[in-house]
Amino acid sequence: MRDYAVFDMDIIVNQNNFQEACNNWVRIALSLSFSGHSTILFGHIPEPYNIHICDYIHCFDRIYYLHLHCDKAEQTERLIARGGVWTSELIQHEIGVADLLLNKAQNSNPPIPVVNTSKLNVHKVAVEIKKWVLRCS
Repeated sequence: MRDYAVFDMDIIVNQNNFQEACNNWVRIALSLSFSGHSTILFGHIPEPYNIHICDYIHCFDRIYYLHLHCDKAEQTERLIARGGVWTSELIQHEIGVADLLLNKAQNSNPPIPVVNTSKLNVHKVAVEIKKWVLRCS
């Protein structure tokens, strides 16, 4: 997929300023579009990133959303495996956030497609994302 630039939105967040990072990603996506590249951004939208209030969002005629989701047991296992700051309270908070995002995806108009990653390895998730991208283009 050489025509796509793929980024994790969290990579340029400074001092937890997610909105500034989002604004910068929209600028990067706009710049890439001038050379014929589409951009895929991975991050939590609409929170903590609100792409709809970014300075240059009006320059884009289409924005597509895909929700990656895993079940609570799998999410708990993945977060525990990361180690570090993942206390049981923080894990429960993240599970709550995941539930809210899944609910928003399913109830948006039109519904946002969901890929359940619970039983998929990284390669299979990438294949599902690629299929979705190709359907959208």
